[in-house]
Amino acid sequence: MLGSLEGGHYLHSEWCENGEGFVAACDAYAIEREETTQAGRDVRVAYFVKFAISRAGSLILLVSCHLSS
Repeated sequence: MLGSLEGGHYLHSEWCENGEGFVAACDAYAIEREETTQAGRDVRVAYFVKFAISRAGSLILLVSCHLSS
């Protein structure tokens, strides 16, 4: 899934907090995919992926999954 990210998936930049006081400047992207549930139903799922670079230069990846409406 991450390999399919393109510039057109970019949403915006935002501040992200991890709940423990760490704040990072993130770039947010969205990818929508058709997936099949365990019950065999096809649903459209939107994955929201955020990337940040830590002060130490490490790549931080945050992923959340929401059913699209």
